[in-house]
Amino acid sequence: MVESSYFRRHEYLKLYLMKERTLYGSLNEMEFFNNFLQGSVYVRTQDIQPLQNLLKTLDEELNLPSGQLVPAHIEAFPTHFTVNDFTRSAQEIVETYGTANYKEANPAYFTCVTFPFLFGVMFGDIGHGLIIFAFACWIIFGTD
Repeated sequence: MVESSYFRRHEYLKLYLMKERTLYGSLNEMEFFNNFLQGSVYVRTQDIQPLQNLLKTLDEELNLPSGQLVPAHIEAFPTHFTVNDFTRSAQEIVETYGTANYKEANPAYFTCVTFPFLFGVMFGDIGHGLIIFAFACWIIFGTD
């Protein structure tokens, strides 16, 4: 009983510190002048209108001086790849080595095809591969 409350408290504090670290990391990237914080964010074109509606709602309902979106000329755009459940793991593998530049092909699609083959080549033993495959199928389809 004591161990359970200890672990819950430990997880709560860990989550709290992660939130604080993210908050202060974001605040450190902003500039302070004229009693305002100014920060730059990249917003996808299809997300501009919902963000403007959110800022308007904050301004009206909460009476907070929110902010406004000011388009800026930037030379290097960030890269955004939309992922689904199938490509998420391959995208994570690719991002461990680096991210493609803006308007480059997403290498995660090639990784989805080649990674299982190269993984099989690495082991080279069909029997071992079948055992791992059967175990994976049992985990995926055999449990609720």
